[in-house]
Amino acid sequence: MTTAFWYCTEGEAELGPFTADELRDRVEAGLLHPSDDIWRPGLDEWIAAREVEGLFEPVEAAGPRVATSTGDVGEVGEVGELAEIDLDDDDDELTFPVEHDTPRVREVGGPLADRLAGHEEIEYARFLTRAVASLLDGLILAVVQIPLQAVFFLSQPPLNTLQLTAFQRDALEWVLLVVGQVLPLAYSVWLLGGPSQATFGMRALKIHIEQIDGDRPGRWRLVGRHLVSLVSYFMLTIGYLMQPFTPRKQTLHDLVCGTVVVMDEASE
Repeated sequence: MTTAFWYCTEGEAELGPFTADELRDRVEAGLLHPSDDIWRPGLDEWIAAREVEGLFEPVEAAGPRVATSTGDVGEVGEVGELAEIDLDDDDDELTFPVEHDTPRVREVGGPLADRLAGHEEIEYARFLTRAVASLLDGLILAVVQIPLQAVFFLSQPPLNTLQLTAFQRDALEWVLLVVGQVLPLAYSVWLLGGPSQATFGMRALKIHIEQIDGDRPGRWRLVGRHLVSLVSYFMLTIGYLMQPFTPRKQTLHDLVCGTVVVMDEASE
C-alpha cells in the first residue's frame, strides 16, 4: 500500500497528505504550481514545488547536490541516479536541492507530526472506540445538565412545586438553553485544544485529535468542528455513520475541518 507523506498549499490552505503520483496528478490538472509551497515529514521548512526535481519535468542530466530525507548531502550522478527521498517503499522517489529560496517555516506541533516524520503507520480511532468515548463525555455533561432539567420540569405548571414566577421560569429556561448548547461546546473546545488534545472520554479510550497534517488544532478550528458536528443531527447522524467508510476514519466534521482522531502512541 502506497503511503502518502507530501503536503502542498493552495492559497492559504494546506492540503494533503499526497503520494508522489497524486502530486503529479495535481500538476497535470493544473492544481499544483511551481511557486506553491510543498513539504513532507523530515524537512524543517516548506520549499517551493519547482525545487522538487522530477515533479514538473524529467531530470535530463547531472545536476546540483541534493539532500536526502535524513539531511545527508550527496552528489547527483547520471540520469535517474539522484540521492533519494523515500516517499514510501513502493512509490517513485523525488529529490530536492539543498540551496533554495527561503520558504516560510512550518511549525509542527502535535504528536502525530513526530510519527509522520518517523514514517510510522498511523492507527486511526475506530467507530466503536469513538462512540464509547462520546458516551462517556455525555455522561460527564449529564451530571450538570440533568439536575437543571429536573429543576425546570418541577417549575412548570401544573406542578410548579418550586413556586417560581413566570419571570423566574423564563430565566431558568435561558439558563438551560445556555447550559445545553454552550457547555458541550466549551467542554469540547477547551479540552481538545489543551495539552492532551482529548476530552475525558477520549483519554479513557487512549485517543486524541490532530489536524490531518500533524499540527495541533486551533481553538477556532475546534469551534467550527463542533458546529459542523451539529449538522449530523439534522442528517439522521449520517455524518457520524460515514466514519468507518472513510480512509482515515473521519466523520463529516473531521473532513470539513481537516482533523483526524488517532490512537495514542503508547497504546499501539
